[in-house]
Amino acid sequence: MGPLESGCRCGIVLVFSPTSVLGAEDLHGAKDLTVRVLAKGGMVSVAAVLLLFGSAYPGHTGPAVPRTSKAKVESPNQTSSRYAAFKGGRKIWGHGVGRKITFTFDDGPHYQTTPRLLDHLDAYGLKATFFINSRRANPFGLGSAKSYAALLETHRRGHLLANHTHAHPNLRTIPPAKQKRQIELTDRLISRVTGEQSYLFRPPYGAMSPYAKQLLRKQGTTVVMWNLGSEDDKYFNVSKVLNAVMAKVERHGGGIILMHDTHYWTIEAVPPIIQAVRVESCVNLARGEEPYEMVGLKYFWRKRGGGTVPRSRADHRRWLSHRAALVKLCNSQPRAPLPAFIRGESS
Repeated sequence: MGPLESGCRCGIVLVFSPTSVLGAEDLHGAKDLTVRVLAKGGMVSVAAVLLLFGSAYPGHTGPAVPRTSKAKVESPNQTSSRYAAFKGGRKIWGHGVGRKITFTFDDGPHYQTTPRLLDHLDAYGLKATFFINSRRANPFGLGSAKSYAALLETHRRGHLLANHTHAHPNLRTIPPAKQKRQIELTDRLISRVTGEQSYLFRPPYGAMSPYAKQLLRKQGTTVVMWNLGSEDDKYFNVSKVLNAVMAKVERHGGGIILMHDTHYWTIEAVPPIIQAVRVESCVNLARGEEPYEMVGLKYFWRKRGGGTVPRSRADHRRWLSHRAALVKLCNSQPRAPLPAFIRGESS
């Protein structure tokens, strides 16, 4: 039984030099996992962010696949208009919306990792977009049926489901008939779960073929790319994923985070990323600058030919509530700015 299945506790150690050690026991991480990154000749773990801004894992010590959830759940009639709002959008990259950040996750669902991610997102009251491969969630497969259950739970908790093809091929390398089949199979699965078409698509590897582009445009589907890659398919390490994301947040000032909910190190990097963004938001507030805001994908949508999704009064009230809560949090727990190495700056 792996650490994801057995629950997790850990002792994380900060090592600033070969002779200086600071311990931080029982910090709700992964069992027997100490993640460190090289910084100016010494090593420092992801616990640096946690110590700067409190615990990043509020009570997540249970199994990977929870049997119950206390998350606020949206009924089908509450979610029925969310997907239609994305119809007819132009390609989204994540730029030009200010200091807003949204999470997107590719290649799932996976019954061992996706449910734990849902718990992390619930703990911070965040909604994400999941770009799924339908081959992973066959409701009649021996193993994939468990992942199909995770997909149902993802929708039940109010997250967006989006198309990432059936089997993750490079669309530029397969004929048009197979491209259409790859897209249609996942559209059908999403419709089966949500009762409507998603209108959201991300091409595997970011590679879009001329045929797929024409087909999706005809359907009114919005193509969603990203500008904050987490490098979680390159770095199998929580701290390095955290550093990669924060370096790009610092560079771009916000955008769309690309992660994969099939990697356990990615799942455990999400709470530290949220905490690190909060730290930077407090620093921005102290400077009199706009803080970061973690939002849903709709804030990045642009209509073909111009125009955006209008912000409702409920959205404005939510923004005011977020700002007030952030000010209160920053005033109650004043912290120093993130160290340069956490922000991804070179020494």
